[in-house]
Amino acid sequence: MGTVIVYVKGARSASEIKTMIDEELAKIGQDGDMADAVSQYGAEPSTLARDGAANVSQRDAGFDVTELIIDLLGPMTYDIWKYVILPRIMRRHGADVLGEEQDGDTTLR
Repeated sequence: MGTVIVYVKGARSASEIKTMIDEELAKIGQDGDMADAVSQYGAEPSTLARDGAANVSQRDAGFDVTELIIDLLGPMTYDIWKYVILPRIMRRHGADVLGEEQDGDTTLR
């Protein structure tokens, strides 16, 4: 496991979020601005495009609350996710793709 982030489920399923992450990672080599942003957070763009990944799963949190768990793998860091990948997903697919990030659930495991 890498960095694990938990969100309240938004408008999209775990498999849809996984596909969106994979699509954004595939763009790194073709998008100079994105490559520059990734570099600013200490990752080599070509390595992230090749080895960066995230597992996305879903769990029932009770009281009709469903959570999505995003496990960042390889060179993907929380900052790259939060400030590069996630904003691009939200611009492309809408701000409601994920619910709120759950405080205190971002951990290195």
